[in-house]
Amino acid sequence: MTSIGKPKKILFGLISIFLLVIVADSLFRGYLILIRDRDTSPSSMETRLRAHFDTFESTTPSNLRGSEDGESSPRASSATIHPFYGFEDRYDLHGVLRYFEQERKEEDYVVVILGGSVASVQANRQDNTFRAAVAGGRGIDENQVKILNSAHGAYKQPQQVMALSFLLSQGFVPDVVINIDGFNEVAISAHNASLGVRPEYPSVTMWEPLVKSGIGSPDSQEKLLTIFSLRKQADRLLANSLRFKAHYSAMLGTYIDSLMRRLRHNYLRNYSEWIAELAKAPTPSKNLAPPYTSDVKNAIASSADLWFESSLTLKSLCDGRSIEYLHFLQPTLLDPGKKELTEDEEEVGDALPEWTEGVKIGYPLLLSRSKEFPGKNISFFDCSGIFQKTKKTLYIDCCHYNTMGNDILGAFIAAQLGKVVSQ
Repeated sequence: MTSIGKPKKILFGLISIFLLVIVADSLFRGYLILIRDRDTSPSSMETRLRAHFDTFESTTPSNLRGSEDGESSPRASSATIHPFYGFEDRYDLHGVLRYFEQERKEEDYVVVILGGSVASVQANRQDNTFRAAVAGGRGIDENQVKILNSAHGAYKQPQQVMALSFLLSQGFVPDVVINIDGFNEVAISAHNASLGVRPEYPSVTMWEPLVKSGIGSPDSQEKLLTIFSLRKQADRLLANSLRFKAHYSAMLGTYIDSLMRRLRHNYLRNYSEWIAELAKAPTPSKNLAPPYTSDVKNAIASSADLWFESSLTLKSLCDGRSIEYLHFLQPTLLDPGKKELTEDEEEVGDALPEWTEGVKIGYPLLLSRSKEFPGKNISFFDCSGIFQKTKKTLYIDCCHYNTMGNDILGAFIAAQLGKVVSQ
């Protein structure tokens, strides 16, 4: 009998291990698909990983983000404070002003989308869907339809009012305005109030650090270092995972997903504690308005009224320029009873306590006030229960959706848009 040489034994062993890993990964993928009802495609895995990192991006003010080379350290940043919006990632983030100033053609039919991050995602990802709906309703070529993104992560009323007012004041008049909001209005307002900041002010986590003269006490500095460290870890984990195609493996992708989720949870906890510490320090912002002393429940109630009045204001602005106005209330995982949550959704549904309270108290108040919209001739659409009949995973965190969720919401918005512009 011929003995197998040592190199061949090593090669045989490596091949066996490789095949076992493939089999194990395939079995685990089958488990995720059949038992957990999870999309395990590489694109879906990548979306999940990027969604976790989006939390770091959307909650960290521009002047506290990493440098241009990706390092997570404090840096100077231009145009982060906006005189009308409160804050802005960078000047003319999505090129709306550039379009009106340099690119608009007489035959263009322009749709401007307002709101927070959900609205921004819809503007970017559903561009073709919306253009097709408008083209069909108006009987024009799709190339004539322009979808402009005036939404911004963490924006809430009255920032949408300010955004549209700023456009109109410069003579930039669109044909349609779509406002997609609701979550930020009650969640962020509740968080503001819990830290003694007026609920109608922009997000305290985004705005207050920009007007601080420093970075606070030693305790707050220690928290800030922890925040930078967690963000840097997440940045590198995401980059390396995508570079080495880890999301192509069901087992490895799921493991990295759990690591990103843990980093995200720790980051949110430390970030919230840092903002609370920062709020105690002497700051120029204390000279801008008296501290908010009422309780959070009153803040949520007033934010619902602010949401209603802001929509009336947008409607008035639009009517004055013969602009069609549509208002959509976005769905959120924190709204009880609006969707049977999957295991995956329950795992990613963690949120600040004030956000949860804001939605549970605030969404019924929003819906109550919305009953007055028909009498004000406002085209309002309640999308809070749009996912109710879907048992698949749609949420990637407490207020954002995966591709399927965005498509469901986008298709509904497009259908209503097509009807309105055809009238």
